[in-house]
Amino acid sequence: DPRRVAHMPLARVVAAITQRGEPLRQRAHPRGEFAILRVHPDLLRWLNRHSDSLSKHLDHHGYVNRLRAVAACAGDDPNRNIEVLIGQLVKMMKGGEEVRLSKRAGNIITLDDLVDEVGVDAARYSLIRYPVDSPLTLDLDLLIKRTNENPVFYVQYAHARISSVLRQAGELGIDVNLDEFDPAQLSDERESVLLAALGEFPRVVAGAAELREPHRIARYLEDLATDYHRFYDACRVLPQADEP
Repeated sequence: DPRRVAHMPLARVVAAITQRGEPLRQRAHPRGEFAILRVHPDLLRWLNRHSDSLSKHLDHHGYVNRLRAVAACAGDDPNRNIEVLIGQLVKMMKGGEEVRLSKRAGNIITLDDLVDEVGVDAARYSLIRYPVDSPLTLDLDLLIKRTNENPVFYVQYAHARISSVLRQAGELGIDVNLDEFDPAQLSDERESVLLAALGEFPRVVAGAAELREPHRIARYLEDLATDYHRFYDACRVLPQADEP
């Protein structure tokens, strides 16, 4: 917001932007009445939000020092108020070969293109299942396969199985919303493993939030899906027609 910048001493803004040898680009008005500052939007965004106790930005590494300098000039502590997460490059594979991207050649795949290619669910999940600071390789052919090799399908298949069990239980008049259950009826080891995995969910979510690593939840879901598939294949959940 340029209006926020207007309320700050010009010297402070100039000092912030020119920190670390970054030149300030300015153009004088023909009548000499004022100058127009051309700065990166992140700097203006910080000046507009610098009252927040903690702000996190995801941007190109070349702007880190400039952003820290602006925060310092605005009266904040860059070591406490600034945390920059640097995302890595994304590589795409199709037909066993890397899809070459080039802005100069106009060969660019947008996020909309990715969604059109693999679907919304696959695009979201594949982008969230890796740490932000790790290079990302997306196999477009794999992401549209309906096999267990595809982590998106693997987790969705576990959800589909659970939904099917709940639907059939409702058709049989079985109440699945029980406040209590008898753990003595759980005799198979796979049941204990699945319960232990479910019990880890609050800890995983809290850790992912604290560390700002949402990929931990995605990987947890894949491990949980594995435990559920093993349980589902070995343990009967619903009674057969001749059973009470």
